[in-house]
Amino acid sequence: MALLLLLTLGLVFTGFLRLVHAQGVYAPPTVRIVHAAPACDVDEERFTERVHTIREGQTLELLCLVTGHPRPQIRWTKTAGGGAPDRHGDSAPPNETLRIESISRHQGGRYYCKAENGQGSPAIRSIRVDVYYLDSPVISVHQSLGETDQFYSDRTVFLRCEARSNPGPAYTWFRGRTALSEGSDRGVDIYEPLFTQGETKILKLKNLRPVDLSEYSCVASVRGVCGLKDKSATFRLTNATAPPAVRLLLPDPVLVNPGESVTLGCVPAAGEPPPSLSWVRAGGAELPAHSSANRGALTVTAVTAEDGGVYTCVASNNVGSPAKKNTTILVRGLRKGRFWITPDPYHGDDHIQIGREVKITCQVEATPPDELTFDWLKNGRPLRSSERMVITHSDPALSPARSSLDIIDLKFTDFGTYSCVASLRNGGSPEISIDVNISSTTVPPELTVPRGRSQLVVQEGESVDLQCVVSGKPKPTVLWFKLSPRDEQRVLEQRANEQRTEEPPPPLPDQQLLRRARAAGEQRTEEPPPPPPDQQLLRRARAAGEQRTEEPPPPPPDQQPPQGGAAEKRPDEERPPAAPDSSPSVHSPNGGPGLDSSPLMDGPGDVQTERPLVESVDGVLHLPNVTRDMGGVYRCQTSQLNGFNVRPRQALIQLQVHYPPVVEPPFAEVRQALGRAFSLSCGLLGAHPSRGLRFEWKLGARLLTRGQLQRGETQYQVRALNREGYGLYTCDISNEAGAGTCGFNVTGKAFAPEFYYDADSSLWQSRSSVYGFRLLWTQQEPDSVDRIVAYRLGLRQLSQTRWWEQQITIDSPIQKGALLSHNLTELVKPESYLVRLTPITRFGEGDASERIIAYTAPVNPHLRQFRCGFEDPALCQCGQDRGDAFDWTRHSAASRDSKYTPNTGPSADHRGDKGGHYLYIETSRPRVPGDKARLLTPTFNSAPSSNPAPNAPAPPNSPAYCFSFYYHMYGKHIGSLVVFLRQKSPSPTDTQVWSLNGNQGDRWRQARVNIQPSSAFQMVIEGVRGAGIEGDIAIDDISIEEGECKDPPPKNLRSLAPPPPLHIWTLSLSLTLAALIGRER
Repeated sequence: MALLLLLTLGLVFTGFLRLVHAQGVYAPPTVRIVHAAPACDVDEERFTERVHTIREGQTLELLCLVTGHPRPQIRWTKTAGGGAPDRHGDSAPPNETLRIESISRHQGGRYYCKAENGQGSPAIRSIRVDVYYLDSPVISVHQSLGETDQFYSDRTVFLRCEARSNPGPAYTWFRGRTALSEGSDRGVDIYEPLFTQGETKILKLKNLRPVDLSEYSCVASVRGVCGLKDKSATFRLTNATAPPAVRLLLPDPVLVNPGESVTLGCVPAAGEPPPSLSWVRAGGAELPAHSSANRGALTVTAVTAEDGGVYTCVASNNVGSPAKKNTTILVRGLRKGRFWITPDPYHGDDHIQIGREVKITCQVEATPPDELTFDWLKNGRPLRSSERMVITHSDPALSPARSSLDIIDLKFTDFGTYSCVASLRNGGSPEISIDVNISSTTVPPELTVPRGRSQLVVQEGESVDLQCVVSGKPKPTVLWFKLSPRDEQRVLEQRANEQRTEEPPPPLPDQQLLRRARAAGEQRTEEPPPPPPDQQLLRRARAAGEQRTEEPPPPPPDQQPPQGGAAEKRPDEERPPAAPDSSPSVHSPNGGPGLDSSPLMDGPGDVQTERPLVESVDGVLHLPNVTRDMGGVYRCQTSQLNGFNVRPRQALIQLQVHYPPVVEPPFAEVRQALGRAFSLSCGLLGAHPSRGLRFEWKLGARLLTRGQLQRGETQYQVRALNREGYGLYTCDISNEAGAGTCGFNVTGKAFAPEFYYDADSSLWQSRSSVYGFRLLWTQQEPDSVDRIVAYRLGLRQLSQTRWWEQQITIDSPIQKGALLSHNLTELVKPESYLVRLTPITRFGEGDASERIIAYTAPVNPHLRQFRCGFEDPALCQCGQDRGDAFDWTRHSAASRDSKYTPNTGPSADHRGDKGGHYLYIETSRPRVPGDKARLLTPTFNSAPSSNPAPNAPAPPNSPAYCFSFYYHMYGKHIGSLVVFLRQKSPSPTDTQVWSLNGNQGDRWRQARVNIQPSSAFQMVIEGVRGAGIEGDIAIDDISIEEGECKDPPPKNLRSLAPPPPLHIWTLSLSLTLAALIGRER
């Protein structure tokens, strides 16, 4: 019944198993890059490296042909630019293809194919892809004596023609229909400028004459390379030809209110031909998304502040230089209103006191700045400048603008709410009003950390709030910073030193401290209590020479007055505090900005050189989903804006992030045979806290051992593996935050087989409807587990879902690197099959490998006759060998380039047709003596005897064939031409059947040779480069016919198949139809 089913499917498992010894067939990878499509027909003499030329817009296909066992993985890379994604091998045969559809000029460059299989060093080969293109040329006109409104006589005019192309173009100038060349007209010079690449491109008209006023054409050509057609441009030179000029339609600048629309306009003021107009934005910025340009009109709708800036109208007509005019869009608006209170600047006091001076300053950014006005109010009533209430304004040209109210000799009646109102004279933007309260309760800020919150511990992945309590009126915002690792280490060392040398008393509540100060007759505001330890640490960390409060820090760069543009500063004009830079990424509870990846401070006290992480109104820094790299020391600091212009108050908070141990390996598979001893190791990469770590080994749920982790790893020793010892071993290393787990799956499963792909001619056919295939493989690490006793072979047609299986028995141990083979016969043509191979040990089935067997039809399955004259670009399925130095070239004498090497090579094909094609070897540079080009014919299937051994001598009844071809070997540097017979085998060898060398004259000759292969075969034609460039060898009209040659000419050698190699021996298996196991899954 099983036999009937097998025959119904049309396939039978037959054959024998071979073990091929050597160091094995394991071999490091080799790589060769070939291109699937033919390259452009270019002069290869100008290249000193291997280059593949292709026209822009075509499809690039590069094949990476590899050998080596195990099958190498393939990866494509490119040195620079885009276009070549990384690619890795998959289940397809190892001819990985890099394919780029519609290639562009920017995708040219050097491409690398890297193959590695763990044997030796990776193999890397590269090829440079040269993308050819030709753009339409552009003609531009210039004069030698500067630009004028018109091109007058007696002046020299230059016409420049330039086209982007690869390779560099050749230019031809025409006046009307007459071609111009150097020397053809005394009033014309044609030359190439210095420091330019390419050929002639400048047409110089000396002392412009009436005859020179004409139509000129420039033709750019790359000589038809890659089928690129010539392109041209035309320019008419007249006595009215003039460079462009442009005029703006609106005065500069253009002032617009937010939300309105504005149209910028420009028109040509001069120029012939009429110039084209375009708008660009300064600095290369893109035009607004809500803008539209129509010739000289640029319309921007719904204007916003971001649309303000400089816009440029450009007029160009390729005569002289483009003309440009700039205009500026100013969007009315008031932004960034801020204030600060400066206590008496002449006394080092942070508090407001009766009888002393106090100054209120407000700052606003305005557009346009000359329309900005400031008004001061007290309790809603306007204020005027007086002897005690001095109002000053900064220079309107400076931005941001400031206005100050200086209250001299502060009195109780001066307490109240002062308002600074900023507005624009012509409206267009809402006014900004800043209210500041001056009273006995207006006090500078104080900053503290709540008890127990200066050192926080959080688990990784949780959220945490860092809090600093700020007091004072007005209440300032709080800026948050994270110390750099260097500064954090310094702060922690200082804290540790203080804790060892000082034992500070326990802090008292603020109320008790205030009562004690009052009982001693002291004012708390004049002699504040000692700051907490964090405050002391910050003050000690600050370098000597800090600025006093009367000398606040300098403004940021955008607030500095221009050099030479500011009047001498009065003593009472204080500088504004630096504005915080808030770049959000982590949000604070009040919706303010968040974390920033900006650079941190240089030192703990350098508050002006760093950028804050967060500006918080309530003093809270919220950190969600804390990671281990977020641990460290954070500093909170009062902002000098919208508050007192005094030295910032600061405090420190240390955040410790606990995370469970990180271990390696997280998972590993260990394959071991029964009875063996081995050890498992689990290593620690990091943990916090890192003290008190414990480990625990388990097999499944069974506890094996536990203990304290003393070093950075722990090991478990298995003395003799038994069946109960197979399974999942785990090692947990734990701390307070959790545990990290190493996993080891100990199994006796065999590794997967490794299919062997480097054998040639594994496929054969003996009948018209079926074919056979020799399956080759090695076993990966056969000694790592118990001996492999059998393989389970599964086979399925890709078009079906049924699996058929057979068990292949292995009677002896398999050596590493031994090549195993099994013949599959009766495979239905032209179906493809999926093969699955699974090793079996006493543990059970191991890992399986799969590959696809695809049927490839020979050129002539019956091999009655094969002929090829190379007129087909596919070369009748002939191919170039992988291991040669260069390739045979298909050529036609009719398309020969004028730069060909003389005195060598044919002038037509062997029939005398100049339009006919043939193959030849090009021996010019970069070829060197001894370089070989090898052409492979398709594989032909001879009718083999029953189960033939590869490379066995041909039996007497093997069919004979006649291989014939024409050759042309003319030139004083001719090398040699050799023909080999290659037969199918696991390690194919080439047998020489014909050879000839030296100059044979300028004529085609025919060679015939008898061959008698015993298995599938192909012919190899090898051309060897001689001592010089006059050594081109050509071949044409190859043929293979059944039967011996009739009247073979001289120089023929009779060939037999090579003797069998000594390193191959055969282990026959008694596989008969009765022993076949076929079952359906």
